Amino acid sequence: MVIDTHVHVFAEDQSQFPYHKNASYRPPPAPIEEYIERMDEISIDRAVLVHPEPYQSDHRYLLYCLKKYPERLKGTCLFDPESPNSPRALRELVQKQPRIIALRIHAYHPDKIPSILSVPVRTIWQRAGALGLVIQMHIVPRYARDVEELVKAYSDIHVLIDHLGRPAQGDEEEYKYVLGLAQFDNVYMKLSGVRYISKEPFPHQDAKPLVRQVVETFGSERMIWGGGNPAIVEALLDFLPESERKKVLGDTAAKLFGF
Repeated sequence: MVIDTHVHVFAEDQSQFPYHKNASYRPPPAPIEEYIERMDEISIDRAVLVHPEPYQSDHRYLLYCLKKYPERLKGTCLFDPESPNSPRALRELVQKQPRIIALRIHAYHPDKIPSILSVPVRTIWQRAGALGLVIQMHIVPRYARDVEELVKAYSDIHVLIDHLGRPAQGDEEEYKYVLGLAQFDNVYMKLSGVRYISKEPFPHQDAKPLVRQVVETFGSERMIWGGGNPAIVEALLDFLPESERKKVLGDTAAKLFGF
C-alpha cells in the first residue's frame, strides 16, 4: 500500500468553504476531486489530508472530503493550541468524524510560535492523546528540545515531525536535537518538504545526504513520506532494500494511522 501522508486541498466553492478572514495565504483552488484523480494516475492507495492554515479552525472542507471518500482518506486537524476553547472543539470534531487521526501544532512562523511548554499546549496535547490522535509537530529545529520534554512527559502518545524538522531553518547544533528525538520509540519522522532544503528540481537529489542521515537515525519503521509523488522515496532512498522502502511508502503509515 502506498500512502501519501501530506496532502493540502482547497475548495473551488469559496462561498461554501471560505478561507478564514485572517488567512496567512490564499492559494488557488486545489479540490479533492483533482487529487483523487492524481491518486489513481500514479498509484497512491490512501492519503492523509493535512488541514491547511487558510481555513484555520474551520474544518468544514476537511469534513466534506472525508465524508465523500471515506475509504481512501483520513485527516489531520488544526486548532490554536493556546485557545481555551480548543480542547473542547477538538473532542467534538473527532467525535463527529473519527477519520481525523492527528492534531497538527505549528511552531515555525517567527511571529506565531506558541509556548510549546505552556499549560494550554500541554492540555490540548493530553486531550489529543486521550482521543487516540497522533501529535503532528511542524517545528523549526530550535524547538526540538521543548518537544523532547513533552515526549518524555507523555510517552504513550505518538508524535510525528513534519518536513524533516525543517533543517534549513536551524543550524547544525540545533538540528542535532531533532535527530535526538529518534531515541524515543513513539516519535516518527516525515519525509516531506524536501524542496525547502534543496536547490534542485524534483526529486531534489542534492538533499540525499541529509535525508539518508535522517532515515538511518530514525529507521524505516519510523519514517513516512508525503507531498504528492511517491517517486521521491525511490529516488532519495535507493540505498535501502526494497522491503525497507515499502515501509516508508506506506507500511509504517498504515500502522501509525490505522489504514
